[in-house]
Amino acid sequence: MLKRPVYIILALILFNLTVSAQKTKKIEYSGFFDSYYYRGPLNITVGAGTAGYIGDLGFMPGARLSPAFNVGASYMVWPKTYFGVDFNYLTLGGVKNDTSGSVSFTNTMYELVAYCRFNLIGKRILFKNDISKRPPRVRPYITLGIGGAYINPLVTVTDTNFFKNYTASTSSNIAFVLPASLGFAFYINKRFSILTDFGYRYTFTDGLDGISKLGKSDKDSYITATLKLQYTIHPFKKKRAKYVPPAEGSGTSGSGGSGNSAAPVKKDSTLNQPILPPGAPEPTKDSTVTPGAGTGDNIIAPPAVAPAEEKPKELTDEEKKKLQEEKEQQEWENSSKPKPATPAEKKKKPAPKPKPQDTGGW
Repeated sequence: MLKRPVYIILALILFNLTVSAQKTKKIEYSGFFDSYYYRGPLNITVGAGTAGYIGDLGFMPGARLSPAFNVGASYMVWPKTYFGVDFNYLTLGGVKNDTSGSVSFTNTMYELVAYCRFNLIGKRILFKNDISKRPPRVRPYITLGIGGAYINPLVTVTDTNFFKNYTASTSSNIAFVLPASLGFAFYINKRFSILTDFGYRYTFTDGLDGISKLGKSDKDSYITATLKLQYTIHPFKKKRAKYVPPAEGSGTSGSGGSGNSAAPVKKDSTLNQPILPPGAPEPTKDSTVTPGAGTGDNIIAPPAVAPAEEKPKELTDEEKKKLQEEKEQQEWENSSKPKPATPAEKKKKPAPKPKPQDTGGW
């Protein structure tokens, strides 16, 4: 009785951790794709479709298609690249009629596949404005994977000459599968999208139909067509353009000097700046953007800054006193020396000496 509540609690804890992890995601940069990106979020898919058999009895003998159902999850690890897991329930069947009778089979399969899905079209993020841009609504993609399937074929034979060319297959109930598919993703909004998938499954067994040709060991395969509904858990919020509010006191007075009308807000100019790599300094007004060599990185070049002037060293009281004494000594020496004559004084003739007067011998 206690197991079910415990499972429910564990599922809620796992869901909460997933949501919390999505909120704390940081932007990362991929040099291969030359784009910034966010990892995630987690996507859940549910779908239904059809499957057709290709094997010893031919290509979809009797033109028979069988139902198929799908449930899975995916997670974006790199730009345009998703890794995921799918669980498929499907049935295969076919009928081959002949003049001497008929051969038919049915096979119920449970398939588990791990895959990598790559979008051929995606959004490239290099500047802050690119984050708010809406991605393409329709995105073609290709998928490659590997998996395994549990098979259980049941054969009905009414042809009397059948066993002349065929024999019952002794293959295992476990078959390895290599899936490949081409599809289109139609994004309705940030939470819901529709995926159409057309795939081919190559198997390493000859027992999908329960029979095999004598003297040959051709491998069986099958095709699938699936329509999926994808739900995104906690998608990233679309970042709107930021606006800078007017500074205080920047309003203009109305008519008659009564009332103030606020100046119109301005769009944040930093939205056109490149996204900085982790740990890089914030750009300034004088910064310049230069492309990285060979990688397409946007590197912020810091502006040229003049070297700061060195502050004079503070003198102690003794040094100040000694400096003052030297200054006074220098002034005294300069005052005791005769001043050099100026060029004008040098050109000026000296005054003639007065002649001595004759005093008559007194």
